[in-house]
Amino acid sequence: MEILKSYQRHEDISNLQAENQQLKDALSKLQQAYEDAVGIYDMFTNMASISQIMSLGDFKQQMKTTIDKWGNVLKISFERANA
Repeated sequence: MEILKSYQRHEDISNLQAENQQLKDALSKLQQAYEDAVGIYDMFTNMASISQIMSLGDFKQQMKTTIDKWGNVLKISFERANA
């Protein structure tokens, strides 16, 4: 009986360690996305004029959203805008 309890504890610990690693990976991806967004925000807020912002055609994207009749977002896609 003691061996069974020990095995179950070991299995629980292994499962928690795997879940912990998945959460760390997800957090790392979120932190990278946040840092990217802050970098882009800082770049735009440090620009002196609208003409400088408009010259950044490579950053322009169109966001297309597909919504069902109840207002639920089904799909979001990004496409480069033709500038």
